[in-house]
Amino acid sequence: MADNFWGRVLELCEWKGISRKELSAKVGISYSSIHNGIKLNSIPSADIALHIAYELHTSIEYLVYGNECLSTRDTTDNAPAKNH
Repeated sequence: MADNFWGRVLELCEWKGISRKELSAKVGISYSSIHNGIKLNSIPSADIALHIAYELHTSIEYLVYGNECLSTRDTTDNAPAKNH
């Protein structure tokens, strides 16, 4: 498993068969932005990170921290019953 934002992005791209160039076009950023992010190991702005996560069908939490966030089902199954 990759240990940083861009490493996880690249793993997901490889797994999904998406090139860096395709990802940059889908996200609406230049290829050089991705290249420089990888080279400098920098996390992009929140809006770009959100768009990358959306295009890769994952969460920002996973891309930034390597953790999958809980789904709504996971949190509601364990929630106490509401009294009406």
